Amino acid sequence: MNLVSQLSFGLLGVVAAYVVVAVALLSLNVGSRWLWWIKAGTIVVTTLFFVQSYAAVSSLVGWPSRDRLPPHFQLHWAKIVEPDEFTSFPGAIYMWVEQLDANNVPMGTPRNYRLAYSKSLKDQLTKAQDKIKDGKEVAGTAEMAEDRSDEDSRQAEENQERREGDRQVGEGANNFVTELLDVSFQDMPDIVQPEKAPF
Repeated sequence: MNLVSQLSFGLLGVVAAYVVVAVALLSLNVGSRWLWWIKAGTIVVTTLFFVQSYAAVSSLVGWPSRDRLPPHFQLHWAKIVEPDEFTSFPGAIYMWVEQLDANNVPMGTPRNYRLAYSKSLKDQLTKAQDKIKDGKEVAGTAEMAEDRSDEDSRQAEENQERREGDRQVGEGANNFVTELLDVSFQDMPDIVQPEKAPF
């Protein structure tokens, strides 16, 4: 399911939830023996909660994705935030990537992902960004980390310990650091052309 489908599905889910609640409220009000001002009050309060929930959902737009990086993607850019011992911030890496299909064709739209900070990923990203600055396209792969350096293992453990406290400050409930992945970058591969059918 691509990003556009996910967004459409999510929007339909929110609208469906609003409709169900509104229909349930109206049916209860029609059949109930409550005083008219109680019925009117419940409708007004429910409508205000609809507006409030819409504002709350809208405020979430733009936060980094909680999903894992796609296994094969094109890197558009990244922002590296170094760890800060003074504020106990464990550091983070934000990557704007676009998923690639089996033929190396970008699908959907670029998304923002937040990953746990690691020095090796920072070093790889710095080199990848230099290529992007030179006008080259960069692809990447992401797999679950198995063999990792001692320093990255230590940083992953520290990030895990600080993660809960990190959620309570900064970006609030939307703050999320994905698990440490084995991420690698390479030049963008050529698009795989479909084979021509024989005549």
